[in-house]
Amino acid sequence: MHANKIELSASENFKYWNDQMDKNWKARIKGTPLKSHLQRFWDITTPYSPAFTVD
Repeated sequence: MHANKIELSASENFKYWNDQMDKNWKARIKGTPLKSHLQRFWDITTPYSPAFTVD
């Protein structure tokens, strides 16, 4: 629904979704309309537990 297309397998969907997110990232930088509703999300403000860090 959010990608405007459904592939036959989960792995094909994953590849398609990543492709859509890449295209949307580039479109967002250019200020052009997005290709679908899929966007990457990076949480840079949430402090993560020290148990999950690698030193």
